[in-house]
Amino acid sequence: MAETDEDTPRPLLPVGPGPARRVGAAATPLVRATNRPWVASLVAALGALAFVAGRLADAANGSIGAFVVAGSRYARPGAVPTGIPIVTGSGYDGQFYFRMALDPADVARTAFGITFDSAERLSRIGYPFLAWLAAGGVRAAVPWTMVAVNVVALAVLGLLGAVLARSAGRHALAGLLVAAYPGFLWTLGRDTTELVAGAFLVGGLVALRARRPLLAGVLLAGSALSRETALATVGAVGVAWLAGLVARRSGHAPGTTSVGTENEPSAWRWLGPLDVAAVSWVLPVVAFVADQAVAAARTGKVPLRSSGSKNLGLPFDGFVHGLVHYATTLPSTAALLWFGELVVLAVVVALAASVARHSDALLHERVAWAVLVVMAVCLAPGIWLGDVGFRSLDPLYLLSVVLLLGSPRRLVIPGGLVAAAWMVVAVELCLFI
Repeated sequence: MAETDEDTPRPLLPVGPGPARRVGAAATPLVRATNRPWVASLVAALGALAFVAGRLADAANGSIGAFVVAGSRYARPGAVPTGIPIVTGSGYDGQFYFRMALDPADVARTAFGITFDSAERLSRIGYPFLAWLAAGGVRAAVPWTMVAVNVVALAVLGLLGAVLARSAGRHALAGLLVAAYPGFLWTLGRDTTELVAGAFLVGGLVALRARRPLLAGVLLAGSALSRETALATVGAVGVAWLAGLVARRSGHAPGTTSVGTENEPSAWRWLGPLDVAAVSWVLPVVAFVADQAVAAARTGKVPLRSSGSKNLGLPFDGFVHGLVHYATTLPSTAALLWFGELVVLAVVVALAASVARHSDALLHERVAWAVLVVMAVCLAPGIWLGDVGFRSLDPLYLLSVVLLLGSPRRLVIPGGLVAAAWMVVAVELCLFI
């Protein structure tokens, strides 16, 4: 049977010149039928729902409010909303986003029986705002909408990953690697911000590839307002924009109002008209600064400067602290999980490094990846010591997968490792809150 246009994945996005990896007529009907972005999105959604059901049935004892993991140090028994169990100790980050989702406009340090540990939480309004919006102002629904928003975000990541995979000539299901980061299970199981921030971030990258700078600016602003680490990618977009500006003004780039010619360097391939393209990075910066200013005016503190602990430190200092700590606690479950998740992340990042020169990834994607590598090795000990599945390193994972999808490398090894880690972490979090 001849290969048809319907069965052949078309490049959905403008990417750099790379080897074609087509799913053609030799593929089985099942392979061709599943080569659709919506199929990858559905698989991601079903995986998320299965995990939520397992965690709800066992670790949470049937209480969706247990996903908040409210701790007695910050949550006052009898004052928190009904249906939110309180564990002994500090609890987890989700309790602060739950408190924000009950009323995003309330910036008081204590409300609904929950006290902020740091004003820095206020700068991560994106996820709780979406949960509040989905709840329609019904506070009793917020514990459910917080989980629902993260499930949708994971499904969106599956969809966007499939779009990136098909644009590189890969099968759509290869894009599930974008959504399969094991750290996202900690996010989904404990109501934190990384999934929403990641979905906005990858959405912004896809919009840039589609040469829709305004949409990219809106999506990257959503990512920056969900987690400030998105600013690394926003800065990389600005660097690429500046590179294109300098090149064009120096007369080394063809044209000033159009892009996409065969010989045009990738430094400005995605930009389009420069006066329009600037919005892709200016808008997120303006939105983030405005949010910081409003929070400072209402609380007297700049959220970004109010963290209770340093996020960055000397290169490798935090990593060495984590390595020594978990090595001395072997063979505990926490240590085995830490080392297993570290190996998976390290392999994905190392493979991305090996293909960086041959990937179809655009300039801002490569720059963002490099910046995130530097940030990772400079993370403070408190981050490396947390039993959190390296969820703070999800932007580095996402950019690494973007580089890998656009490369000629086969994805069997990273795909197998990530899938195995996902299953192990899912079982662990379904058993323990």
